[in-house]
Amino acid sequence: MHQFLGHLVLGAGVLLTGAGVQTATAADPVSSVLTVPGRNTSVVFPSGVITNKDIQDPCVETVSRSGAHELVVTRTVGADQAQVYVDGSLRDIGPDENGLARIGSMRLARDGSLVHVRTWKSGARQVELVQDNAVMLTWPVATSVRVVQFDLSKLVLLVRQKNETARLVRYDRGPDGGILPEGEALFEFATCSPGSIRKSGAGYLVQIPCETETADLFYLDVEKQTLEAALNVSGDVRFDPVPRTGRLREGVVAVSADGSDAGLHFFYAVTGALLGQTGEPKSCASDAEGLQSWNQSYRLEALSDLYRKTGQKIFADLAVKSIRNTLGAQDGPNGRSSPQNPDCGWSSLVYSSVPGERLSLMINQAMIGNALHRGCDGIGGHCPAELQDEISTVRQCLAAAFEPDFDHKAGLYRISPESGFRFAGELAPWNWQISFAALIAGAVDAEAGDHARANRIVELFLSEWQPAPDGALWRYWPNGYFRENGKSDAQIKKQRYEDTGHAGITLQSLKDFATVQTRAQREGVAKRLDTIVAEGAEPARDLDGSGPKGPRWFPAGGWSSYASGSFEKAYARAVPGNMSADSIYTYASLFDPEEEFDLNLRVFVCQQSCEEVRAMNFDSAAAFLDENPFFSIQHSEKRAQMVKNQDRM
Repeated sequence: MHQFLGHLVLGAGVLLTGAGVQTATAADPVSSVLTVPGRNTSVVFPSGVITNKDIQDPCVETVSRSGAHELVVTRTVGADQAQVYVDGSLRDIGPDENGLARIGSMRLARDGSLVHVRTWKSGARQVELVQDNAVMLTWPVATSVRVVQFDLSKLVLLVRQKNETARLVRYDRGPDGGILPEGEALFEFATCSPGSIRKSGAGYLVQIPCETETADLFYLDVEKQTLEAALNVSGDVRFDPVPRTGRLREGVVAVSADGSDAGLHFFYAVTGALLGQTGEPKSCASDAEGLQSWNQSYRLEALSDLYRKTGQKIFADLAVKSIRNTLGAQDGPNGRSSPQNPDCGWSSLVYSSVPGERLSLMINQAMIGNALHRGCDGIGGHCPAELQDEISTVRQCLAAAFEPDFDHKAGLYRISPESGFRFAGELAPWNWQISFAALIAGAVDAEAGDHARANRIVELFLSEWQPAPDGALWRYWPNGYFRENGKSDAQIKKQRYEDTGHAGITLQSLKDFATVQTRAQREGVAKRLDTIVAEGAEPARDLDGSGPKGPRWFPAGGWSSYASGSFEKAYARAVPGNMSADSIYTYASLFDPEEEFDLNLRVFVCQQSCEEVRAMNFDSAAAFLDENPFFSIQHSEKRAQMVKNQDRM
């Protein structure tokens, strides 16, 4: 075991310095330990140090082995991109002269070759498959690409391009090991995009979210081109990390979950929070890729909500680590501030049309600032006073930084004309306006004028809603944006409506203005939500049912504050993207500790079909946290508050 002493120690003797804003040593007292045996991972508090296999560091994301080779992915607090090591040697994954791309699916082969997916939101605006720092394959920017398998002879990807069905595609490796450009389609999924996929024998075990009435898990025989039911149970099936002992060593481990809505909401919230991104390593990131604004903000609020509803200290410990690292990733402490990028903000690199230009967009700052406030507030006394003070200062600083962008005549904020953003100078979209309204209204020193401005912004937004028989409708841009760009009122009515993703961002902060909304308006959102959920696992992009369909448009995030019965029932299953940050937030938000709790888990070992190995039942959240097969939580002090809270459940 390599001990953490202020830096990461790799097996090859390489030191990775600058491992965190907290000073931790082996002598620090341990108050809490989260352990995930199936992944050989643990997290100790108060230090927040993650141990993943034989690597110790607060920010380590991945440690995996393939043959004799080892992949380690970690970060330093405030770094723009992860540091990737193969056998102790740093691999260059960017940024380059074109700027910074978002890094996705990554896999190491047994010969030490590394592939990863990266997406450019500006510049080339394309998706790329990179092998050992060379771009081998490209697709249009809206394409979803996931690495399923990478070995000595081939690369297998799940690819879905815009307006097309998902396909499993094989690319062979040439004599030099490089990926060849011509792919062979192995299978086309006619109904919807698959969820998780695992190699099993000569085929694959596949989850298909829209086919759960037929089976919960399928076996794909590529040679026969057949998709047969491998497991059909009453609940959803996932490949969660149960330790592989006894019969579980004989195949792929799958776990089914069914029970009451409260039990399932809790199950998906907790497993998402503790088994995905265990120990909050991405809280160490800057916002260069949007990881603070679009990942950590949701996760922090989910952790805070879970603590508030259970009293389980591990959620507060993780939230405090997240808050500390997010504050440590600001531009000021990392020497990235400028006249356009305030010390108290988090600038991004993926949105600018100018490579390398940092943009502090109002929406990103609002998402982070609001999450810090809500997250700290939700864990009460576990949020140290110095963090409370710093968060208050940050919110005041951000409000002041964007004051020059407020257009008093329009009553709305503009996108800074000084930025390199492609909409510089325009009236900001509604999700920006409402999120920032929540920030200025919630600042500690907010004056009556701040509250009045925030309320007026919300009133303007609500005034542009369009009622419809199947629920409320609104557009991404304010009407003033269209008028300034030469559109008549008749032409504005023909513009597309908001998409479900940005609508969720808006609604997450709109909930803070309950007194400004009428009951009819709130019911209109819930009715619209019913309409979207009725479209199934792959709804249309826009609120009115227009646009391309896909799993990315399944409602999440702020929609949970306006939850309808059908929405709550839909989330009593594994929704598309159920391990994404906004979905985890949704599960946590929907969990009601006052409702009946019943959760049944069954563990299976699967090859072409599945056999049950173990079954468990939990009648409370406390029982699941204490006795589940995935993780354990240990505290040095008594959990009196946890017991007190559970007595009320």
